[in-house]
Amino acid sequence: MEKAHITAIGGTYEKETLQITEKVGGIDITLGERGEAEIDDYFSFYLQNQSKTAPLFTLKINEYKTTRKSRSSVYKTDFNAITVRIPSNDVISLRVPKGRYTLKNLELRSESYQTLHEAYERGRFKPIDVTIEGRKIHLYYENIVHDTHLALPVPYEKGWEVKVNGEKKSLEKVNYAFLGIPLYEGRNEITFSYLPPYFRLSAALSSIGLLGAGGWSLWHYRHKRRPL
Repeated sequence: MEKAHITAIGGTYEKETLQITEKVGGIDITLGERGEAEIDDYFSFYLQNQSKTAPLFTLKINEYKTTRKSRSSVYKTDFNAITVRIPSNDVISLRVPKGRYTLKNLELRSESYQTLHEAYERGRFKPIDVTIEGRKIHLYYENIVHDTHLALPVPYEKGWEVKVNGEKKSLEKVNYAFLGIPLYEGRNEITFSYLPPYFRLSAALSSIGLLGAGGWSLWHYRHKRRPL
């Protein structure tokens, strides 16, 4: 971004404040000299309408279009850090309706996917044996090419546990939202298992409650049968 030139369109952009005075406006980011290998741009920024009562509005970045909820909406997420993938271009155009916005933390990353293609080529001839039994996922992977991590296309959430070669390990959140673990060199026998969060604690408390209720019922029954 230090090589880019930013031009305000339909308003002004100063000190992280974008003031649009026309019906639609924004900024154009003209990029400096770039290599030819890039395929996609990942444009990241922080955007928030400064009006708490402004309605839902349309955000457009080049050909990509989405909507942002009003700050007064009950469905708002308050998540204003945005990353958009767009085809690589010499100019990035951001457009919003008339209004006053906070726009900051502009970042741009270009990706040729070379690393992804190399990883695919390394792994496409190495099938991973996977079996699913009830609440468990079993995998066997022979790591002979120095892979560092295994990512599973299963959302990361409380309740998951993992063992590698019989030893319990800590789970990691990888690729922003999925289950992952570090790999050993060579043999990796991996078992993922899932129980709903606090299931063991709930089961223990329920058992204690049932035992207590059973004990009280037995005492009450014997007490009622005791002769006067």
